[in-house]
Amino acid sequence: MLPRWRKPIDVQLATEDELAVMIDILIEAAGWLSNNGVDQWPVSPRAYWHRRAARAISRQEAYLAYVDGSAQATLRLIWVDDYWPSADKSAAYLHSLAIRDGLHGQGLGVALLAWCKAYARAKDKTVLRLDCLAGNRRLRQYYEAQGFIYQREIVDNDYNAALYEIEL
Repeated sequence: MLPRWRKPIDVQLATEDELAVMIDILIEAAGWLSNNGVDQWPVSPRAYWHRRAARAISRQEAYLAYVDGSAQATLRLIWVDDYWPSADKSAAYLHSLAIRDGLHGQGLGVALLAWCKAYARAKDKTVLRLDCLAGNRRLRQYYEAQGFIYQREIVDNDYNAALYEIEL
C-alpha cells in the first residue's frame, strides 16, 4: 500500500508560459519509467510531445500540480477520447499523468487521481477513464489497486493500450 500524501496540492490549468515545465516533468517521468524497465514514453522528447502539450494547453486540458509553490506533476483531462469511440458524455479521460522523479512512491499519484475524480464529478461526469501501455504490468496493477477496472486492449499504430475506467 502506498503512503498517503500529506501536503496540500494546488492543481491549476497550465498556461503557455508553463509548456517547458510540463515537458520537463514528462521527460523526468519517462526517464524514471525507463530506469525502472518500463518503456511507456520515449525518454527524449519528440516534436509531437511539444505539439500535443501545446495543443492541450490551448484547449485548457493540461494541468500542473503545485506542491509548496513548485510544479511537481502534470496531467491532461479531456472530455472526448478516440480510444473510447462511443459519444459518452458522462465520461472524463485522464492522460499523461506524470510526477517528478523525487516524488514517486509517496502517494502523490493517488492524491492526483482523487483530484481528477472530484473534478470530473464536479463537471457532472460519472466515469473516469484512462489508458496505459498494455505491457506495463506495474502501472496496470497500480491502477487496479486504485479501483480502476480493466475494459479491453486496443492497438493504435505501435501502441498497445489497456483501457481502464472507474465509476465516480
